[in-house]
Amino acid sequence: MNLLKSILIVGFLLSLAVVASRIGAEPFDAKKPETTAATLCGCTRAKPCSYDTDLSSMKPVRLQQVDHTTTKIGILNFPVDKPVLYKENPASQTSMESSADQCNQFCDCAPNSSMPNGWTGRQSSIGRWQHCSPCTLLQWPLSGLPSDIIVTKATIKLYCDKRWGQISGHLFFAPVTGHWDSRVTYAKRPSIDASQAIEVEWPYAGKWFEVDITSIANQWSEGTLSNYGIQVYSTSTARTGGIDIRTPGWTDPQYRPKLTIIYEYTSPENEESPDLGPDPIENITVTASSSQNADVGPENTINGSGLDANDLHSIEPTDMWLSGNEPLGAWIEYEFDKVYKLNEMLVWNSNQKIEPITGFGLKDVTIEYSTSGADYTTLGTTHEFARAPGTAGYAHNTTIDLSGVAAKYVRLMANSNWGGFMPQYGLSEVRFLHIFVNARRPCPDIGATDVAVDAVLSWRAGREADKHNVYLSTDEQAVIDGTAPVATVAEASYGPLSLDLGQAYYWRVDEVNEAETPTTWESHIWNFRTTDHIVVDDFESYNDLDPTEPLSKRIFSVWIDGYDIATNGSLVGHENPPFCERTIVHGGSQSMPFFYANTGGAAYSEAELPLSPPQDWTKAGIATLVLYFYGTAGNTGQLYVKVNGSKVVYDGDAADIARPQWKQWNIDLASVDTNLQNVAKLSIGIDGNGASGTLYFDDIRLYPPR
Repeated sequence: MNLLKSILIVGFLLSLAVVASRIGAEPFDAKKPETTAATLCGCTRAKPCSYDTDLSSMKPVRLQQVDHTTTKIGILNFPVDKPVLYKENPASQTSMESSADQCNQFCDCAPNSSMPNGWTGRQSSIGRWQHCSPCTLLQWPLSGLPSDIIVTKATIKLYCDKRWGQISGHLFFAPVTGHWDSRVTYAKRPSIDASQAIEVEWPYAGKWFEVDITSIANQWSEGTLSNYGIQVYSTSTARTGGIDIRTPGWTDPQYRPKLTIIYEYTSPENEESPDLGPDPIENITVTASSSQNADVGPENTINGSGLDANDLHSIEPTDMWLSGNEPLGAWIEYEFDKVYKLNEMLVWNSNQKIEPITGFGLKDVTIEYSTSGADYTTLGTTHEFARAPGTAGYAHNTTIDLSGVAAKYVRLMANSNWGGFMPQYGLSEVRFLHIFVNARRPCPDIGATDVAVDAVLSWRAGREADKHNVYLSTDEQAVIDGTAPVATVAEASYGPLSLDLGQAYYWRVDEVNEAETPTTWESHIWNFRTTDHIVVDDFESYNDLDPTEPLSKRIFSVWIDGYDIATNGSLVGHENPPFCERTIVHGGSQSMPFFYANTGGAAYSEAELPLSPPQDWTKAGIATLVLYFYGTAGNTGQLYVKVNGSKVVYDGDAADIARPQWKQWNIDLASVDTNLQNVAKLSIGIDGNGASGTLYFDDIRLYPPR
């Protein structure tokens, strides 16, 4: 028996030597701490579906470059595809591609200057040039994407035009967290979230390179991260070295920066179905008491390494976490981006090929959870994690019922392993599933602009919500503190509202159910900006259809002119189709031609727009009526406007109506003697005996004080 034990021990030591040669072959990197962190994000579905949507018009609106020296803070890791965890509506998967259209380059050596479309007008630099560290900002609007989607793949594609100097460090792609526009400079550059930075290798000249930003795009889509775009920067330490990428200024459009998004669609009806399963938490940071070396850090338990498309795990040690020597037991802790209501934890135990011999896998485990990271509660008693087989194609074989506890932190305390003699502990992968109890996917989208002042707010409700408390204010801090005005509604919508023009609003929704613990779940703080004007008539809705057609809307059928009225010398619209003017336009594609002749018994020329129902021109901070007119040489007479019959004469140069250019006329509504809360008609006309000519009108709008 003693001889048999000796043989087994020798065999074990030989096997351990093989493991050590694989795991510890590379020297320890002092730059990589034993307690590491990583972010889990972008879990995709095994059966994605999407709408066949044409997003060719969804162009990135800004691509600008600033100089900003940033050190590496973290790496964003993307897991492989995960299986479907809830029912979906089947549809085909589609790829959507759009191109950036603007670029500016800035240098810290000239912090208040910019160079449109990069330093050459066609290329933008990233890297280090002597004392400058240029980086690039990109942004795409996401308004063209449906609201009920999960982004399964989002890829930025850039063309590397040149590599120059001595290349060192890496490139990083990080989400921008502050507003910026075409005037951005180095001195006024926006902030970024470097903890979500994605690390990529330097590309080669004359080639495309791609960067997966799926997790960031999903946060944009969910409304948990404002879409301020992406910053590209480097950690180059060389005196001179970097790359030039081709910008929107590049002559051939096919070489301009591109963004491709693939998404799956889940209908609101389907998501609210009671048989839908919980979803995985996507944004997780992990730390551990120790790691044997940097290649077997705790991040391997959340980044999908080692999992195939069917969620079957490999036997590669570097796809797992393995602790150092821990005689008193090891721990590993997961921190989520917010408090979640947890449903289950799926566990893939340590699955090295030698697991049947070494037994590194966790066995008896104490599970603790916390909402604050300070006070922890133990989940039940000790939990036993099933042993992994040590063979490839390993499916998770432990499911822990988390019983709907609310937590931001979950800590696993390893009391023992399956081997029982080596004080080291390992895990392959864990996945936390949560129940959607927070309001999410707001409409309007987070950061939306030009929102109507009578908008209806809506959102995807939390699955246990009995009622919804909506906080809305122009004061962001008041919404954060919960001191903003609050409305309680039974459905996942609130409105129509009565908002002010050109104003930024902040809002959140607390999902409430007094029968649950906790009773209330807060959403993120969302924001939008209302439009700065209300359209009275932009002349875009008129057509040339025959009056017998149900959708016919000819301009002279709406605007009442002087046709068949002997005393009114006006005619609206061209004699033959198209009846609206389509060449001389201020905005959009159509304007209103206005022909007048105060002759032959006509004492005036006037066209009237009936407003039914009457409009309130005092709401939303309205103070100014604005219209644009375009003159024709030889025009005569006095231009005027009437609101409910109250006349306002043009106060600019009388000769403006004879100038072939667009003129803006601002009318202070305080000067109009009528009931502005009940505006039933608007008229435009020309006075003056014998006056005649042709005018064009466009974009009649209401604004705040101007």
